[in-house]
Amino acid sequence: MSRTSYHSKKTFAHIRNYLLLALALTVAILMCITLARAGDSSYATSENFHIYGPQDSADFFENHLQGLRDKISTELLGSPLPPGIGKTIVHISYPDPDKEDGGLFWAIESDSDRTMHKLWLFGPDKQSIIDNCTHEMVHLVLASRYPNRLPLWVEEGIASGYDDDKRKQTRADIVDWWKKTGNYPRLRDIIGLPSISAKNIVAYTACASLVEFLNSLETPKRKGVTIVAFAEWIRDNDLMKGIYGFYYIETMDELQKQWEGYLND
Repeated sequence: MSRTSYHSKKTFAHIRNYLLLALALTVAILMCITLARAGDSSYATSENFHIYGPQDSADFFENHLQGLRDKISTELLGSPLPPGIGKTIVHISYPDPDKEDGGLFWAIESDSDRTMHKLWLFGPDKQSIIDNCTHEMVHLVLASRYPNRLPLWVEEGIASGYDDDKRKQTRADIVDWWKKTGNYPRLRDIIGLPSISAKNIVAYTACASLVEFLNSLETPKRKGVTIVAFAEWIRDNDLMKGIYGFYYIETMDELQKQWEGYLND
């Protein structure tokens, strides 16, 4: 890598971090305004979380998020995250009947000076926060174990598997439309996305169904190997070598064909 290229990448990284910080501060300010309108706020702390939320909500969500953290890390990593690993500041905002439920997770990066993740959860009511937070907790668990992060399409595919029934039904409707029309997205494009907007439901559907498809395959090389281990391998190596090594699929065209066939069954 040339010196110019190196400094360009460092400059881009700094600009990106400043933009993320500006976004995070903006969201935090808006949430503070919402909390002020909603009345008294509450606060809870533990070895894994600092939680700020509407009145009488912080203790509930501290217990709820801790349970999710242990459950998800056991399912994906084989055991709970150790106490204090991936400590997170959580801002919870409701009610706002005019706002859709959602979340924003800002992970500690491997080259960051920050010592805690940050998580914002917002929605029209408490139940919407409960329904939405599991997806974000998957990101929290994976980012705590893999600070350099896993490939975006795999991580979003895994997290989408933990979504609530409403989101899963929306994706099922999209898959039905693909099957009827034959207008499947190109996996090559989905896998190559540098980021995925929360509004890009087609991309989330493709990621979720592709991870589901890969999990359905049984090969001698894959036996006992998780999708997380596969994601870790392809993060540092060639994608198609990983697809072949783990799943015996040689080309991107073959992956596309088998994925479409899986959805049509």
